[in-house]
Amino acid sequence: NSFNNGAYVLVNSEVESNKSALAKLNSGANLLVFKSTKKDTNWAVVIKGVEFQYIQVQFDIQSMEEFQALHKLLLKEPNIQYNFDIHSNDWSKENFILIAEQFKSSQVRFCAVNGFKIQQTGANAMQEIAFSLSTSKTYLDLLIEAGFTIDQASACITFNIGIGSNYFIETAKFRALKAGWAKIIRQYNPEHNCSYNCHITAVTTHLNKSLSDPHTNLLRQSTEAMSAINAGVDNVVILPYDLYSENGASIQAERMALNISTILAEESYLNKVIDPLAGSYSVENLTHFLGKKSWDLLLNILSKGGILSENGIKLMN
Repeated sequence: NSFNNGAYVLVNSEVESNKSALAKLNSGANLLVFKSTKKDTNWAVVIKGVEFQYIQVQFDIQSMEEFQALHKLLLKEPNIQYNFDIHSNDWSKENFILIAEQFKSSQVRFCAVNGFKIQQTGANAMQEIAFSLSTSKTYLDLLIEAGFTIDQASACITFNIGIGSNYFIETAKFRALKAGWAKIIRQYNPEHNCSYNCHITAVTTHLNKSLSDPHTNLLRQSTEAMSAINAGVDNVVILPYDLYSENGASIQAERMALNISTILAEESYLNKVIDPLAGSYSVENLTHFLGKKSWDLLLNILSKGGILSENGIKLMN
């Protein structure tokens, strides 16, 4: 049940972001998630000194131009993931096809299902699962239309899912999402069993954190991370509780966010047991309940034309 300890790097200044990224790696992170707040970012400065062969790196893509600049710079680097969101403002089918053509022969995860965003706007667990599965189904169909096999297409999709504060429901949510993904993939008759794997990056919510209560935030972050880890996610990103404050993330908040995942792995040994809650009546019952309700909503969305249609979006409101 190994998982990567992720750190979020918000790029405002290239030099400072590079220092921050290297400091996070030295503090226990083995996954970096970059997102730039500016145009024409000098990415060569941001990633200077980062040894890609030893860690995982994700880039939240804001525009087609940003992807092209990054892809040219990182063409020979391993362990890269581009988070291109089909629901972003820069979305177009033409842009999607242009990106997809880069990864047909050698797959890289670039189709990002951003369940975290909808969770932060108030969606419940059932809605987040249904939204994520519907978006992933759209990605699969677009990639297959572009000439990908189901095995190639599934290898290009990743899920970015938020972690709420309800301990058992959140664990059941991740388990139900994985079961729903496998159910979708089964309809396409893949050749390889690895296509059933649901690649998930779990991100802690920032809506229930308080700047005036940092110690309580540590408890919230810890239980949220445990919910995701016990469900078997691939990556855990614990956001500093003050990340979106006026002054930005403090050094202490960033360090504690990284330490939580490290402690859960190296001292609590949560990375040693696969699906530790399997067989628990309450968790299995919640997983089944969320799976059924979210699947019914998914079928309703698909019957209205899919998540990209106007009627499909209305069903999520």
